[in-house]
Amino acid sequence: MKEFQTIFQIPDWIVQGLESLEYVRIGGVIRDAKTKQIIAMLREITPDISQASKLLTQAGSVASLLNLGVSILNLGITVIGFSLVLKRLKEIEQGLEEDLNSIEESINSLHRKFDISVYANFGAALELASDATTMLQVNNRKNFATLAISRFLEAQHIYSKYVEISIKENISLADKYILSLVLAYVARVRCYLELEEINNAVFCLQEGTKILRHSIQQYIKSLLTSQPIARELPSFQGGPIIDLYSPVELYRLSNICKWLEPELNCILNEKFILFEAQRIKLVKFLQYERNDFPIIGYCGAFLYTEEKVEKKECDFTKKEENNLYNLFKVVKIIEQTIETYNRFEAYLLEVQVIQEQGMSFQKWLQFASHTEAQQHPIETMCIIQLQPFNL
Repeated sequence: MKEFQTIFQIPDWIVQGLESLEYVRIGGVIRDAKTKQIIAMLREITPDISQASKLLTQAGSVASLLNLGVSILNLGITVIGFSLVLKRLKEIEQGLEEDLNSIEESINSLHRKFDISVYANFGAALELASDATTMLQVNNRKNFATLAISRFLEAQHIYSKYVEISIKENISLADKYILSLVLAYVARVRCYLELEEINNAVFCLQEGTKILRHSIQQYIKSLLTSQPIARELPSFQGGPIIDLYSPVELYRLSNICKWLEPELNCILNEKFILFEAQRIKLVKFLQYERNDFPIIGYCGAFLYTEEKVEKKECDFTKKEENNLYNLFKVVKIIEQTIETYNRFEAYLLEVQVIQEQGMSFQKWLQFASHTEAQQHPIETMCIIQLQPFNL
């Protein structure tokens, strides 16, 4: 069995690796950027943290280096218990209800009745699973957990279909159903872990990563092609397109494209990544050719003729304000969804470590006792394997 070290601060050598981009964080796992070896795993000590920006309060610069985004999932499968999943589920349901209120009343009424039933069933299953963990009789614990698992499976199938339909018919609801699907998988995995069925937990997470990645990819592609995310700028000399402009930082857009298509990671220039993403139809640009109009001046990042400048400037500003808000909102949702998926994928790595070590889930939970954790004024600890490894 490999040896692990539990510490309550991020070591300097990991900080330096993150600064130099030698290491990267994916979910709750820190990896070597080149070899993909697992260097360390992060686990939150305080499970109910509403904002990821509060993490790692002992060093704000470290939090910035880790680039912790907002997610419904915590860092580490050991932290997100059934009560926390239930809380996250209620938050999603509340957000979904607000979205449904804007839909046509006749559609909303029928849809909402079925929705309430599904979420109620899922919530009851979570309470059932939570009760199972407190039972002393082994048979009772197993029976309750097994019943809960069957309901989580039912929720998975329903939410998978919801995601598929919403992407095609009403994409504004898709992110809520994707997050609900994530929670259904997490709850099922947690049941397997409580029963010490580690192999089943690994299988469930492997299945989940495939289904979730496919669904999230379709969702993000639909968002990025439904509206322009940038505009191409022509050369002053009348040459080919040489630049891109977007209200959102280009590195954020390029990071999304690299997640969608990992082969784009071999391109270093952010603009080239986005041009290639457009070529393979991952994103949509506004396109303007120099010859479309004689150039005499600017309006924002556009060029206009003398007759059109005054009128266009007014129209353009109002339209741009709406597009700015919408695009920022869309990109933020996409980044949060990707962060949630990355944390889910990190759960798979964490459980595979438990499996590889032949360790029980309860023993894995015992890394850093609650008493020990209270002695340290931080919210996240770091589990380091003394010898980096691959999975």
